[in-house]
Amino acid sequence: MMRDTKFPFMDLNKFLDEVFGQVETWNEKFRTEMEKGWGLGKGLAEGLDFYPAYSYPPTNVYLTPDKSLVFEMALAGFEQEDLELSFVGDYMVFSARTQVLEDEPDVRYLKHRLKLKPIEGQKYYVPADKFDQSQVAASFKNGLLRVVVSPKDAPATKPGIKIEIQS
Repeated sequence: MMRDTKFPFMDLNKFLDEVFGQVETWNEKFRTEMEKGWGLGKGLAEGLDFYPAYSYPPTNVYLTPDKSLVFEMALAGFEQEDLELSFVGDYMVFSARTQVLEDEPDVRYLKHRLKLKPIEGQKYYVPADKFDQSQVAASFKNGLLRVVVSPKDAPATKPGIKIEIQS
């Protein structure tokens, strides 16, 4: 049999070894980058976003140097009486009621961004083993709700009991 000279002969095994080698290299690089970005294998995964991306209301969530967890929510148009906060397990649940603004029929808006709407049961992660849910300070001033959850005190370590090794 004669080989077609237009197509050079290729060792299929060598080709597949190269392809699978490249896939393994890519897989290792991908895993390394994911571990950096997502904190896999660490205690509380540092890079993971435990707080949902609610678009309304605008919210900041951060830790202070003393390890308190702080939530700040921009709630223009809401009254303090309309806000509700509670803890359910490892979550802080936030709801707010407001009057829905009705569009006036004869008004022509040039820009229409302000839309007040009720907020129903938004959940924010506050692990009960890390934060003292009974030590919460919430304030509402100038349309900004600020909630500060204190960290749990580290349990006092008791001195261990030395075990004598017998020979």
